[in-house]
Amino acid sequence: MKFFRSECNGVVAVVSAEHAKIFGARKRPEHYGHMVVECEAMQRGARIFTFYDPTRYLQGTEYRAPKYHIGTHQDLEQLIAAGGHELVENPKTEWSGYVPFSYGGSERETRDRDWFYAVNLTDVLKAFGVKFAKAS
Repeated sequence: MKFFRSECNGVVAVVSAEHAKIFGARKRPEHYGHMVVECEAMQRGARIFTFYDPTRYLQGTEYRAPKYHIGTHQDLEQLIAAGGHELVENPKTEWSGYVPFSYGGSERETRDRDWFYAVNLTDVLKAFGVKFAKAS
């Protein structure tokens, strides 16, 4: 499966090609009016997965990592490799390239701006095709 990658402030956002079609090639959401469009895409099942740079987190540059991101850059590499997926730089013709949880500001500003981009384990397993072996 093909995934598109976009990066901002050390945070990498990844969207499957299938979900990119739902988001569409909209202009980056610079203000809250565009957030409505993104939220509607999320309601239709599209997801943006974010991964952080642990070095930035350990240095104190990135305070949101454990709370909002799926994992580290290394975790992303493992998900892509394990599924035999293709990860390409986002050409901005498929998806806006918006990277949730990558901007500074207070905890409240981050939550208010990007809360609807939060994903859960089921979203990750489904998007990356992760399956667990049955215990014997």
